[in-house]
Amino acid sequence: MTVCIGARPACEAASGRVPRKPEAGRHERETTMMRALMLAAGAAAAGYALGSKSGRGTYKKMMGQSADLWHNAGVQDKVSEASKVVKETVPHVQETVGALAKKAGQRTGIKS
Repeated sequence: MTVCIGARPACEAASGRVPRKPEAGRHERETTMMRALMLAAGAAAAGYALGSKSGRGTYKKMMGQSADLWHNAGVQDKVSEASKVVKETVPHVQETVGALAKKAGQRTGIKS
């Protein structure tokens, strides 16, 4: 029997065992579980906010604060600036994406 202290792959090699491969699909299952947990937490928070008196009060307070923030002159200036940038940038992006799609179609033999 081999007693190993240290790196596991070296230990397994010394004992003659074949190292196990990581479980297939583990990351996807963990991601799905985390999404489900976040959804459940969000549903619980929404249920509290809409279902209790104190929750409704908190909800109304948050809605008032968000409306005040949205109508703030500084915020509206930034929204306007962002809107202008998007309107100026979209045609260029559209041309670039169109050219790349055409190039990819030519490489794959797909005609548009």
